[in-house]
Amino acid sequence: MSVDSVLKIVHQGTGLAVDSPVTGALQNNSAVEPANDALLIGRDGRERLIDCSVAPIRDTFGAVEGAVLVLLDVTQQRKSEQVRRQREALFHLLVEATVDYAIFLLDRSGTVVSWNRGAERIKGYKADEIIGQHFSRFYPQEANDSGWPYEELTIAAADGRFEDEGWRLRKDGSRFWANVIITALRTETGELRGFSKITRDLTDRRNVEVALRDSEERFRLLVETTSDYAIFMLDDKGNVTTWNTGAERIKGYKAEEIIGKHFSCFYPSEALDRRWPEKALEVATAVGRFEDVGWRVRKDGTQFWANVVITALRDESGALRGFSKITRDLTERHQLERAKLQAELMADLNRRKTSSWRCSRTSCETRWRRFSTPSIYCACRSAKILFSSRRGRSSRARSRT
Repeated sequence: MSVDSVLKIVHQGTGLAVDSPVTGALQNNSAVEPANDALLIGRDGRERLIDCSVAPIRDTFGAVEGAVLVLLDVTQQRKSEQVRRQREALFHLLVEATVDYAIFLLDRSGTVVSWNRGAERIKGYKADEIIGQHFSRFYPQEANDSGWPYEELTIAAADGRFEDEGWRLRKDGSRFWANVIITALRTETGELRGFSKITRDLTDRRNVEVALRDSEERFRLLVETTSDYAIFMLDDKGNVTTWNTGAERIKGYKAEEIIGKHFSCFYPSEALDRRWPEKALEVATAVGRFEDVGWRVRKDGTQFWANVVITALRDESGALRGFSKITRDLTERHQLERAKLQAELMADLNRRKTSSWRCSRTSCETRWRRFSTPSIYCACRSAKILFSSRRGRSSRARSRT
């Protein structure tokens, strides 16, 4: 039985029979290797991709006596190669279609060897304008003067990767703020073949960050230089974390004396007995804000009449981060209002005495209790008693007459 009757080899693409490699080896008196795209059709009809080689067998006189045929089933290998080529094609399409990132390759010296649409959009060069040029042209003069582009490649080659943020140049000379990642590309044996370079334009983000920092700095200066209000921060436990000029002026503490301490030290003992500081934070936590007017204590122990606003501070997830506390000293205004009310009450008493009206105990006490000042309240009650007794005596005197 001949070999050709056993082996049926066809072309993978066309399905046409391939000349027998054995016959060719015998006729040509030399080894034969058919094309790599050959298919072997087995008796069961299965197709297998093969690599085969044929070499003639010679006798002692050099005459061809036969041939050696070696067949290698490479079906899985070819499928793996096909999958790899497909993946490479898809990756190539991905890189080429990406416009938000400049993705390109450098050789070992830093010369550009590939270019994608994102690189063209971000840097302004077309592929035929930049391929073959050194990547240092993307850097401002001060970076080139310091040798920074070469330093980046040196670090990437040594560590495998390098990342940086800084100013880069477009083709038109304008600058943009870039995030850059350079990765060393090596063969399986470790030989350096070049570098991949990925660049992202972060100019808009940086402008927002700079504007935010400037805004925060202006707000910080505003808060720190405000002297009419005590403006400071508390953590979620009520401990002081910041301190401004107004807080130092109103409460008497320097920043290093009060930061880290609990804000309950600003309250008089009767408020502490009622756990008023804790209740203030509980209300602010529950509803977002708490406002109060009452007595507070300075560092030297003196008391002042204060308006206080406590606001809960939460992050984007809603977690409580702490509180802001704004305190205003209203002592002078409080004293003026007390004096004004005292004068009005005394004038009212005098008018009632002159017109022989009877002072209403209930209405008088109600007005005085607005301030809860014992000395004035007692004085008011004494005045009413005196006025009442005097009226009684004067009435009795008239009756005796």
